Amino acid sequence: MNELKPCPFCGGTRIFTEPDEYGSGGQWVTPIHVGCSDCKAEQMGDTKAEVFERWNRRAADERLAAQLRECADTLGADQIDEQRAMRAYADSVKLLDELKEK
Repeated sequence: MNELKPCPFCGGTRIFTEPDEYGSGGQWVTPIHVGCSDCKAEQMGDTKAEVFERWNRRAADERLAAQLRECADTLGADQIDEQRAMRAYADSVKLLDELKEK
C-alpha cells in the first residue's frame, strides 16, 4: 500500500512521510512518521507498511460520516419524523457492525 488517504482530522492532503533518524533526546521512538502538514496530526510505526495502514485506517469512513449527518439532521429537525429517526438508528447500528467486522 503506497497511497495515503487525506488527514482524518482536517481533510488535508498535504501529507508527509519521514524517517525518524535522530530519536528524541536519546529515547527510542518509532522510525517512520506520517503526518499532516496542515493540522500537524501524526501517526508513527515501525515500518512504512505499518504506518501507512494505521494512517489510512484512521481516515474517516465516508459512509459513517454520511450516516452521522443523517442522524444529526433527523434529530435536529423542528419536527422529528419518528420513522426516519428509527431508520437512521437502524442504519447506523448496521454500519457500525460492518465496520467492527473489518
